[in-house]
Order: sequence, then C-alpha cells, then structure tokens
Amino acid sequence: MFGYRRKSALLIDFENLHVKCGGRRFVESLDRWMLWLEHGKFDPKGVRRKFISKQVFWVPAFEKYRLEFLQRDFEVHMCRAIRKEKASSADFDLTIRAAELRHEHRDLKEIIILSFDSDFVSVLNHIQLQDIHGVGMVDPETKFAQAFRNIVDLTIEKPDFMRAMDYVPAKRGWFGLGKEKPAAQAPSPAAPAPKASAPAAPPSSSAASSGRFDFAAAAAIVVKYAEENQLVYLGQELVRRLLMGQQGFVHGAQHWATLSYKGFIEHLAEREPRLRVERKQQGKGVVLVFRTTSSTG
Repeated sequence: MFGYRRKSALLIDFENLHVKCGGRRFVESLDRWMLWLEHGKFDPKGVRRKFISKQVFWVPAFEKYRLEFLQRDFEVHMCRAIRKEKASSADFDLTIRAAELRHEHRDLKEIIILSFDSDFVSVLNHIQLQDIHGVGMVDPETKFAQAFRNIVDLTIEKPDFMRAMDYVPAKRGWFGLGKEKPAAQAPSPAAPAPKASAPAAPPSSSAASSGRFDFAAAAAIVVKYAEENQLVYLGQELVRRLLMGQQGFVHGAQHWATLSYKGFIEHLAEREPRLRVERKQQGKGVVLVFRTTSSTG
C-alpha cells in the first residue's frame, strides 16, 4: 500500500554494537543508519518503518553519548549487574522490555533488536508467537548464522549494516523518483547464503488437478523445518513464509486457503500427529506446536 510504514520498535544493545561496528563511528553515523532502517533497506520487500519506540541499553561508560540519543527521541536505559562491577545487565533489561512492548503498544507489528548476541534468539522467538515480526542481526562469519536466519522473520546482515553508516537517500525529483547514492563499499566477507526455506513437497495429483490446498504436504514441510531447526513453537509469520508458495494457499488477497489461521493450523494438525494447536500461554489466540514422537502422548 502506498505510503504504508510498519509500526516497529527498535532496541539497541549498545555495547555489543559499539564494539563490533566501529566504536565512535557507530555513534557519529547514527542519523545515516537510522534512516537506512526507516527506509527498510534491509528488507527485501522495501517496507518502510515507523519507530513508535526507540530504546538503547548501555553501561555507565557510555553515558557520554546520552545527549546524541536523547535528541533523537531514544529512551535510555542504564544497565549494571550487581554481582560484578564491570558486568552489564543489558541482556536481561532488553529482554524484559521486548516482552513488555506488546502490552504497551497494541498496534506494534515488529520488534528489531540490534545486537549480534545469539542469546536474543529466545526473545525474538517469543515475540513471534505473539504475531509480531522479530528482526535480529547476524554476522555471516559466525557458525550459527544460517540457523539464526532460519528462526527469525528477517535478519540485518553485518556487512549491510556497516555500509549503512554511509547511507545517503535518493534525492526526489518532480515525480518522486530519484537515484540513490551508493554507499561506500566496506570490505566484507562473501555474501551469506540465502535464507533457507523448507523444500516444497510436491502436491498430490488430486490436489494439483483440483487446485485445492494439500494440507498433508504442507504439514510435512512444517515438520521437516521444525526438525531441522529444533523448533517447538512456530509463529504465524513463519508458517506463512514456509507455505506461501504452495498451490491454493492464497486465494485473491486472502491467505490460509480461505480459512482462518486457527482453522488452517487445525487442519495441519489433523494430518500430522506431531503437530498440535495450543492456546498461547499469554494473550489471546493459538500457536502451532511441534512435538517429537517421544514427547507425544
């Protein structure tokens, strides 16, 4: 939709980014990489963002940067662990705030966590189960990079973010068209492999001939993906992404093979005993759960 901007929250693990993204340069380029995020340049669909909440978490050593962030409407959190003087409680504080945001902003559609810390996988998965998009950062040089891409809805790759520090938006002409000035190319590792997706199982001949959705094949795709990525709970956006290309999944502008989401995943569970539909522990709605054979009753 023309002019649409996704309502997002931005949470920054400052020390992690400061160490891994150039120190002072990371702060000096704040306006550039923030604009890059707002323009959705990390998103293959190019969806723009409107940040309804911006929060940064750091230790006292970085208080010298407070004014830069306050001037840009950030909420600043001072983090310090009690047991160790130089330790930080940023991981815990950020996780708590991520969980609280959906209660504070009912129209929130996405949470972006800027950190290369893999510990945030759990909180990103938690917010996905509340039907909120979870976006994280990944360094393609790390061993867990591909596994991380498989779990979250969208990733911001480190080489792209480093180039975002030189981002200059296109100048708009009379008709809103313009050519974006390319950012300076920073040395970066080889491009990461594309985000893995479950191989599409061929639809049965009867389903293919009639154009009906093949729930058995779809259930097999979901189970295979859950097994490969060691997932128990599968959020709505992940299920949609896995099955988007299956024949009959979309009818006109409606997804879920003309059913409600609840009805759709109930059909999947009827065809695969390792899949179950459970009520969310918090909030309304349901979630698709994968249980291995050994854990099913």
